[in-house]
Amino acid sequence: MRNTFANAFYEIAKRDPRLFLVVADISPVASAAAFQKEYPERFVNVGVAEQVMVGVAAGLALRGCIPFAYTIATFTIYRPFEQVRVDCAYQNLPVRLVGIGGGVTYSTLGGTHHTQEDIAIMSAVPNMSIIAPCDPAETVAATHACIQVPGPVYLRLGKAFRTARLPKWGSTWHRNLRRQREGQRQSCPLIR
Repeated sequence: MRNTFANAFYEIAKRDPRLFLVVADISPVASAAAFQKEYPERFVNVGVAEQVMVGVAAGLALRGCIPFAYTIATFTIYRPFEQVRVDCAYQNLPVRLVGIGGGVTYSTLGGTHHTQEDIAIMSAVPNMSIIAPCDPAETVAATHACIQVPGPVYLRLGKAFRTARLPKWGSTWHRNLRRQREGQRQSCPLIR
């Protein structure tokens, strides 16, 4: 899903000069590498400094840009949580926090790389929207939706799903319910 996100971001960013990619010591994959090469002035690698990544993204947002702060999920929100809350959310800035490897995707790296409670934590942050696509098709739609959603967004991505899990979504994406299938006794709507 990270490659799908990178490809979708690159396609959008080619047409929208407000988009920046701010990363914390993570190698650009797929089209993010092409973005770095073609638009070096809009690609910022802050190194192992997640608080700085979020602070730089907030500063870019204050200047009218739409920054995507992108790294492994635990380091997107846990380490720089004060900056997420104060710099981005309290000011309702259009910072897009992209967390790769939600859940236990990076299980072999141990507990420091697990993000099991991230949705609960981010749900408590004022003005924060959360988008968690489940497959590549949703990831493309979610990346496009990030541009339209006002205020800060946490885009929680898995690491490497390659096939579609659900039928295609309609044209509206954010803050909608979708019924996957009708049940005999109960239905479980999917929030999207």
